[in-house]
Amino acid sequence: MGVRLKTTMRWQQQAFLKQKARAKRNCEKVARAISKRIKQRINRYWGGIPSAPGEPPRRRTGTLHDSVSVRTIERGLKEVTWRVTTVYYGDYLEQGTSKMAARPFMESTFLQIQHRLIAILKEP
Repeated sequence: MGVRLKTTMRWQQQAFLKQKARAKRNCEKVARAISKRIKQRINRYWGGIPSAPGEPPRRRTGTLHDSVSVRTIERGLKEVTWRVTTVYYGDYLEQGTSKMAARPFMESTFLQIQHRLIAILKEP
């Protein structure tokens, strides 16, 4: 009886670890897809014409473009994927300020490709 219980627990643990590895791999794929698409939307050449309110920001120096990265961080049993922009003005562009209308590029990108992201997460 004791041996059978240990074997069952070991098998369930292996299945759990396999599922956890799959989930982590898929979360990393999602993170790469989001990061790539955000960079594509920011990568448009500036040409002296600033972006209009509601459009993604146009590339001027490339600092915002280069700062976009999406990381997957493991916290206990949860996989938390979140977006990271290391420049201080990334949130100002995304949300807008009292003197500037928003130029969303993160949330709008996520909403555009959410069906693709769901398909990635469902991959075996």
